[in-house]
Amino acid sequence: MMLLCLKRRIFIVFYAYRYENKLLIKVIFFKSLIISVMINILTNLKVFFADPYLLLSNIYIFVFGALIGSFLNVCIYRLPIGRSIVIPSSACTSCGQPVKWFMNIPVISYFILRGRCDTCFSSFSIRYAAIEFLNAVIYLLLFWKLGFGLEFIGWAIFSSCLIIIFFVDYDHWLILDSITFPMTIFGMVFHTFAGKFSFYDSFLFLLLPTFEKTENQFVLNFLDSLSGMLLGYLFFALIAFWGAVFFKQEAMGGGDIKFAVLIGAFLGCDKAFTAFLLSFFIGFVFVIPLLLKHKNFSKKPVPFGTFMAIAAFIVIFFELNFFSLYSYP
Repeated sequence: MMLLCLKRRIFIVFYAYRYENKLLIKVIFFKSLIISVMINILTNLKVFFADPYLLLSNIYIFVFGALIGSFLNVCIYRLPIGRSIVIPSSACTSCGQPVKWFMNIPVISYFILRGRCDTCFSSFSIRYAAIEFLNAVIYLLLFWKLGFGLEFIGWAIFSSCLIIIFFVDYDHWLILDSITFPMTIFGMVFHTFAGKFSFYDSFLFLLLPTFEKTENQFVLNFLDSLSGMLLGYLFFALIAFWGAVFFKQEAMGGGDIKFAVLIGAFLGCDKAFTAFLLSFFIGFVFVIPLLLKHKNFSKKPVPFGTFMAIAAFIVIFFELNFFSLYSYP
């Protein structure tokens, strides 16, 4: 059922893309994405009902994730334009009327209001509900994978950060320092105390053999995070330098470089490198069809932070590590 829904979504989006109906692409994609994930969750409900505690735990995590998702919408809308994310309260972007608390229920309110303001009846995007639902599902997936603990809290915060960066970069081609700087510090602290750095699964075994004498896991995690930050900076700074010197244009923005440092702080050196490679692959898959269709597309800026955010989450969830394919003696 999940596969059938996925195929149907890809076909419809391709049809809409072919006829350049961007609005149809957005509406169909987000609606079908929500439906497909709901089908996947409903197929596993019998397992949850068998254990009331497990059922309640999943409901709490989902609701909490949706509430945080509602806050993410505020950050995505207000941070790029320099508005406070605390005050004033949420309001209609058309008439400015504050949203009543009972009309501000994550996900559900969109369908109750049928996507319209209850005062001026102007429509608002389904993306608000989609982001709330997406964050709730991500929290639920992390809970299924990790259980509730320090790891879950850290990766949940990072995942929400990825959502903010994804949509802000998609909308404004901008990655905010107000997000990357504090999250980089948090990522370094989190990786130091909750990381699972394995010396023998890392290419640092070849570069810095003196690490082998270090038995303190916290020190290893800190060095792994620090080396990930350095790798992220050098990797993308060199790409930016290469583009400026040889192609006389900006190949990588400063925000992308800072985002790479943030990813390195959270993931460590090996997984960050895996995420960087994966982000270029995702970008390649996305850009090549557009280059074939629009000859002048190469001159347009591409929000590369969106690809980096997707790649980072994939690495988190599937625990991908390029260097773990090899074993060291």
